[in-house]
Amino acid sequence: MTERRYKFQGFVTLPHPEESTLPAGKLTRMTVLGERHGTHASHFFSALVANQGDGAEWCGESHAIVTVSLRGDDPGEFFSAGDHFSLWLGEQIADGVVTRRLFV
Repeated sequence: MTERRYKFQGFVTLPHPEESTLPAGKLTRMTVLGERHGTHASHFFSALVANQGDGAEWCGESHAIVTVSLRGDDPGEFFSAGDHFSLWLGEQIADGVVTRRLFV
């Protein structure tokens, strides 16, 4: 298997927005949990996560659009449009869905 760079955009729900660890416009190293298509095996990836911070009012306080950049073996098997993922920073901080892949 070959390790590949992969970047995608996602829409996340923050269960505790008042304690948000997603500062607008900043990169944060986090762990991302994905589920493999077909086998449903879960896998953690180390990633850089950026909150777009575009101030989109339709997102509300408990939602955000993030960009996730990671490297791994066959990340496309875990993160395609419509797939669910979660962000971890010591504990699970958000649930999300992949909205689109960004090509690098």
